[in-house]
Amino acid sequence: MIELFQFPWSPFCLPQQRILEFSGAPFKLINVLPQERSIVWKLTKQQYYGVPILRDGKKNIFEAGDDSQVVAKYLDAKLKLNLFPIELEGVQTILWRHIENEVEGATFRLNDIYYQENYRRAKMPAADELQYLRFKERKFGRGCVDQWRAQKTNGARKNPIG
Repeated sequence: MIELFQFPWSPFCLPQQRILEFSGAPFKLINVLPQERSIVWKLTKQQYYGVPILRDGKKNIFEAGDDSQVVAKYLDAKLKLNLFPIELEGVQTILWRHIENEVEGATFRLNDIYYQENYRRAKMPAADELQYLRFKERKFGRGCVDQWRAQKTNGARKNPIG
C-alpha cells in the first residue's frame, strides 16, 4: 500500500492526495508536524526535509528540486493515469514554475489561517501550536497569520500574502 507523508493543509501535498483519491488505489495518509520532521529525514536518508513523500513498499519517493514533479509523475506512471501527456511536456515545464511559486505559495498562506484554527479544534497541544506559529512568524513576520486572516475576513482585494 502507498503511504503519503504530508502536511494536511499543504498545497504541495494536496495534489498528491487528490491523485491517489482519483486513482481509486488504496493509500494511507501520514500527517507530519512542521516542527517534527525526523521521519522525513529518515525516509529520505538525510537528503530532504520537505513533504510530500511517498513510501511504496521499499521505495521512498520525494521531490528532487523546488519545481520538480517527481512524486506526481511517479503516481501517474504507477497508476497509469496519463496526467502528464508526453505531447504537453514543454508546456507543463513552463507552467509548473508558476504553479509551484505563485499559486501554491499564495494558497499555502491562505491555508495557514485555517490550520491554526484546526489545531485548537482538534485540541492539539499548545506547544505544537506555538511551534507552528513561531515557524510562520520567523519566515513571514510577527502577526502574519492574524494579518492574513484579517485580509481574508475583510474581503480585502489586496494581495493576501503581502
